[in-house]
Amino acid sequence: MNTVIGIRAGTETPSRHRWHRKCLALVVLVASSSAQAGQPGLSEGRSLIPIHGAVNALSEQCAVYPNGGVVNFEFLSKWSLDFNVHHHTDKTTEYPVKLSSVSNYQGSFVAEPEAEYCYMWLNKSERRDQWKITLDHQAQPLTAAIR
Repeated sequence: MNTVIGIRAGTETPSRHRWHRKCLALVVLVASSSAQAGQPGLSEGRSLIPIHGAVNALSEQCAVYPNGGVVNFEFLSKWSLDFNVHHHTDKTTEYPVKLSSVSNYQGSFVAEPEAEYCYMWLNKSERRDQWKITLDHQAQPLTAAIR
């Protein structure tokens, strides 16, 4: 996905220029996340997910769990963020996990075989920072998790 944003020289006030830079940073993050979302991630492991401190900046990491099962996961962020795990079906989006303003969380959900699940973080506060979120996740067969 290619995105072109033009700003005419000489017409920007300092405050409008800052606003355009913030919007550009958000567009770059969304485009980057969209490109990543189109390529399923690993079914388990550790990921370092970059995020920016602009309001409404988001990052997403998607994974496919080939055999499904119970997915245990945890994440850690330097700053509090809104967080969800979602899964797109033919007609809806399901949210097995949805939280507001958390900087770390440990949980689990049941994944369907071969379905893509996305971990998504949304920054709701202005922060002059860039950081990485650490995500660990691993799927266990449903029968092993019940024992």
